[in-house]
Amino acid sequence: MGNSQSYCQQAEEQRNEEERAVSNAVEELLSGESVTDEPTGSFVPDSVTAKINDENQQDSESEVMVVSAEDVPEAEAAVEEEEIEETEDEKEKKTIVLHTAPIDPRFPGANASRYCYVAYNEYYKCAKERGENNSECKAKARTYRSICPSEWLTHWNELREEGKWFGKY
Repeated sequence: MGNSQSYCQQAEEQRNEEERAVSNAVEELLSGESVTDEPTGSFVPDSVTAKINDENQQDSESEVMVVSAEDVPEAEAAVEEEEIEETEDEKEKKTIVLHTAPIDPRFPGANASRYCYVAYNEYYKCAKERGENNSECKAKARTYRSICPSEWLTHWNELREEGKWFGKY
């Protein structure tokens, strides 16, 4: 027991020291003092620093755009046209909602093939009773299409068309 207490005490002391170090560093940063004892001098030669400063000034100068008073109405019209185009593009975009098959507690993950078969049959039962355009039937169709392999579906659909389907519906 003595070892575990001393280990816990050591860990707690170490954590406290780290917290104190962090709080001291934060206080030094807030007060504006240097956190480290390293010299603050630059290791970059003055010629390189001058080149960098010249490039930064050239970049900032090239970003300035001069517009005459005659161009202002045309610029405003161009901005308005862009805004109109953006709103039209937003209207044209269709929202696509992707759904996956809901979890069916009757079929655990290892029995996914059975779930596929049952979902397929449930869709055709629903379609026969309520019609294919019913929203519930469409949901069942999405379910079986997301679970079942496409090869199975093409084979089953061929069997249905030939009248050889072994399902109930």
